[in-house]
Amino acid sequence: MDNFRHHFLKPEIILHATLRLLQLVLALTVAGIYGNGVASANKPNGYDVTKWNYAVVIASFSAITSLVYVLPYVRRWVLWPWDFLLCVFWMAVLGIFARLYIGDHPSGGSSSTQVKSAAFVDLTNMILWFVTGLCGAAMFVRTRYGGGEDAEQNDNS
Repeated sequence: MDNFRHHFLKPEIILHATLRLLQLVLALTVAGIYGNGVASANKPNGYDVTKWNYAVVIASFSAITSLVYVLPYVRRWVLWPWDFLLCVFWMAVLGIFARLYIGDHPSGGSSSTQVKSAAFVDLTNMILWFVTGLCGAAMFVRTRYGGGEDAEQNDNS
């Protein structure tokens, strides 16, 4: 029990789990909102769903990634470039939907309030993936070059 507290109740582990849980919840939220848009497009007089499908795919990648990263013993700091790549993907999603639904001349109708909210969730996702990418890169540098607690294990493998 004491080993459990020592390893899993460290502040950085709690922060990591909280950030990943937030990423999961926000990714599922975006997938639901944009998934609803894809379903609406299948009706007569629907619209092009390419942008909506892209957002759902990125949300799915994010949800799966956040679930994998929460698993114990996954060396997530080695995978920090993927966090930055997801940040870039979220930046593209934000750019697409902010241009369509936020600004001086939005192209959405009266039902676009939900998508406007989703654009702000996209912004939050982008920021969270950037922050976790920075944390992962810092952890990678610390363990790889700074003699962190896992440096000896890396040398022995």
